Amino acid sequence: CTSDGSSFLLSVRGESIGRVTLSVLGEHNIKNALAAYATAYAVGVIPRVSALSAFFGIGHRTQYLGSYAGASYYDDYAHHPTEIRAGLAALRKKGQGRLIAVFQPHTYSRTAALFSELSAALRAADTVIVTDIYAAREKNESGITARSLASAIGGNAVYMPTPECAALAVRVRARPGDTVLAMGAGDLSARFFTGVLGFER
Repeated sequence: CTSDGSSFLLSVRGESIGRVTLSVLGEHNIKNALAAYATAYAVGVIPRVSALSAFFGIGHRTQYLGSYAGASYYDDYAHHPTEIRAGLAALRKKGQGRLIAVFQPHTYSRTAALFSELSAALRAADTVIVTDIYAAREKNESGITARSLASAIGGNAVYMPTPECAALAVRVRARPGDTVLAMGAGDLSARFFTGVLGFER
């Protein structure tokens, strides 16, 4: 990983094609780029390396949004353990300060079904702030709570009821050099980043 992306050497059947520098972070994005190149190659299209380097990512996927008081803030749609692990791993490799995760669980049924996997994935962060579960159209038939998820994560995990409360908690905790990743498929981004960076996502 580079400071603001990913870089790798591309070779096809032992022949060096060149260095690819992506503007997106993470091993998962390197794999995506390789899959795109391999697919094009398989159908007879030989893309230039610059074509891959021209991809700047999409919004809401480990997207850098800005800084506040020296901490960097990223937004991610991640709400499944696999996505959470990928996003945290990508930012961990940047090697700057602590990694703070703000997570809004998505639906009661998913949180209950993936409870153990979610808590395990989130432990990769140095500090975790869990907000109330985004219900969507569901009723809480399982009795699952965000507070119980924060408790299961343990360590430096805390429960904050709303994205606005999470924003205040992060502003108090984050120090220069820290990286903050807000994750969720509900309304976390719109509400959290207004509280931290002063604009609606």
